[in-house]
Amino acid sequence: MSSCLFIGTHSAVLDEKSRMVMPAGFRKDNSPEILDGDFYFTPHENGFIIVRPSVVWEKYQQTIMSSEDLSGSQKRQFIRLLCNNSVKAKLDTQYRIVLNQTLRRFLPFENDEPRQKMLVVGSGEELELWPADRYRGETDSTQELSRFINGFDGR
Repeated sequence: MSSCLFIGTHSAVLDEKSRMVMPAGFRKDNSPEILDGDFYFTPHENGFIIVRPSVVWEKYQQTIMSSEDLSGSQKRQFIRLLCNNSVKAKLDTQYRIVLNQTLRRFLPFENDEPRQKMLVVGSGEELELWPADRYRGETDSTQELSRFINGFDGR
């Protein structure tokens, strides 16, 4: 099973046909097996889209199904909601991500321009697609990050 890695924040443009190029840094850090496989796009309530490669998607579903904190009916409901609101797609031959209209409507752009500035944010094994004007870095404060890292001993 291939692992994947998405680190860094990259600028991108969502074009008139709702296509966006996968950043070169992400392509460089991941195997052809990951890049040629399926990707699963799931809207998040905070106005961005989580993108999981197939290997991560499968692991995520297994984690849900093996959770002891959820009953059988809760697991089924969680999986149903996840699958009903997600879209499976592949990168095209030019490494573009295509967001269909269902996904695009979950991104709260400030204007109706056909081309939109985006940020593609690495989040370890998955990545996030944000309208550029909406991303605030959440907890990207250098000082806060330094305090966390210095206080974390890995146990």
